Amino acid sequence: MWWSKENLRRVVLRRCTRLERFERLMRFERLMRFGRLMRFGRLMRFERLMHLPRLAHLTAPALATIFRRVLASTVVATLLASCGFALRGSYELPYSTIRVTSAGNSVVAGLIRRDLADSNTKVVPASAQADAALIIIEERRDRQILSLSGAGRVREYELRMKVSYQFADGRGQVIIPTSEILLKRTFAYDDTRVIAKQQEEAMLYQDMERDATGQILRRMIAVKKVP
Repeated sequence: MWWSKENLRRVVLRRCTRLERFERLMRFERLMRFGRLMRFGRLMRFERLMHLPRLAHLTAPALATIFRRVLASTVVATLLASCGFALRGSYELPYSTIRVTSAGNSVVAGLIRRDLADSNTKVVPASAQADAALIIIEERRDRQILSLSGAGRVREYELRMKVSYQFADGRGQVIIPTSEILLKRTFAYDDTRVIAKQQEEAMLYQDMERDATGQILRRMIAVKKVP
């Protein structure tokens, strides 16, 4: 077989000094014992692997850890899909048009409009007639001190975000009564790195905004259309 162990050994030892031959041979033997080599399928792909500086020095246990993490990521993605998780543009509602309004400036309302832009439901202006209407009643952010240092300085904050919303059809019949989403994130603070911590705080709030957006859209998809 052209991709047998002996042929692969020749590739590993090709164009090497004596020291390089020994080091590559040791890595090759570890890979063969690990039993993962044949998963790469082709000889040239294996040759490129042996030349990658970030992989060539790894031991069998380290490679096993990498494969386990890849497998875990695949399992998580499968579970998310089975739970109704959807990427942007894949939210499909049983309505041809929808109004998304808010009491004040709402980031979540804007994200929902954006995510529905590529769906089968057209987002119409607030003044237009629509088959359904989503109202973001309240969107509020705050933070509370979680812990202090021995010198009395803040060490941790708890960031909070609350979103209240209601979903109804075009006739005004409530489909989802007023509901509330409360999200929290722990934030380690350091007053010697103010700018960096401000950026980190902003990113955590953005993460909560996306989280709230996804929760609202998934619930809208899950409910049945009122006849």
